[in-house]
Amino acid sequence: MKKLLALSLFFGAFTANAAYVSFDFDVYSSGSSIYPCNAGIKHQGYSDRVCYNRETLDACTPPSGSQQESCQEDPTGPGCDCVCTGGFQDDNHQGDGEWLMDTLEATSYAWSENGDAIDPQTQQVHSKSANQSGKVLFNDASRFNRQLGSLVFNLGSERYGTEYFLDICYRATQIDYTGSAQPNHALQRRVTISDLRPDGDSTPDNTDWDFNDDIVYAPGASGTYQNLAGLEVKIETLCRIKGVNGNPDTQFTESTSWMSLAAMQVAEHFTNHSPSDLRGCVFRYKFREGNRTGIDSIRKWRMHAARICTETAVNEADVTE
Repeated sequence: MKKLLALSLFFGAFTANAAYVSFDFDVYSSGSSIYPCNAGIKHQGYSDRVCYNRETLDACTPPSGSQQESCQEDPTGPGCDCVCTGGFQDDNHQGDGEWLMDTLEATSYAWSENGDAIDPQTQQVHSKSANQSGKVLFNDASRFNRQLGSLVFNLGSERYGTEYFLDICYRATQIDYTGSAQPNHALQRRVTISDLRPDGDSTPDNTDWDFNDDIVYAPGASGTYQNLAGLEVKIETLCRIKGVNGNPDTQFTESTSWMSLAAMQVAEHFTNHSPSDLRGCVFRYKFREGNRTGIDSIRKWRMHAARICTETAVNEADVTE
């Protein structure tokens, strides 16, 4: 009997020391998404048209009144061989052709989740350049909800001077970071431009043409599009930072100066350790044709083409780097 009591107390002691815990925890998962989302085009008008002599390439004044009669008698007289951009001087639309023939064409579809197939119902969008405010595909409120599938700028205006842009939209993770856990984003942006010429440098400089001919590309010796246009790029960044402790979101903006793409093929810009807990960003790659004055502003007839590649990355940066 004493042995049974001892055993009972022995096992009872172990039972009394047993412990149990139940603990629940939550997991929130949200990645990021980055995609081309918007584009626009603009071509500011000109205060003066360009007139030049076709033989000397010197500036000239087209004949008027009695001078026109003199040119009929002597075609070699002053101003008789004068070529000008635009239409007639007394035409209300005299200068429209200098800027109005630029368009952008794009395919667009609804934003899709990472790993999901795109919406097959694509939207074809077309926009013609505007003289003052420009034209954009989507307004600021809707651009995050669209993705671009393709984009082409067709520049057929008489003169260089077109401005165009591409927006890259970035949706940051929806996780809220506080205290020492706040990320340190590195923003990386790069623009690369390459010449597009299907025939390479083999296209002869004296290519004949008639109504039945296809596109005539310029020979390599004539220069690249970016060189002839005086192309420049400027990268603008607008990010929204999540509010903390009930405070509203704040904004972070950054802009580079204009960088010439005529003298180089690659333009890069880096920002290390941007404001930490981002809600999202828009990276705008702005391009402009800088040759707007004189005979150099007249767009070449032979086709010049270029492919512009933008690269954008938002990465967590190690502050010890």
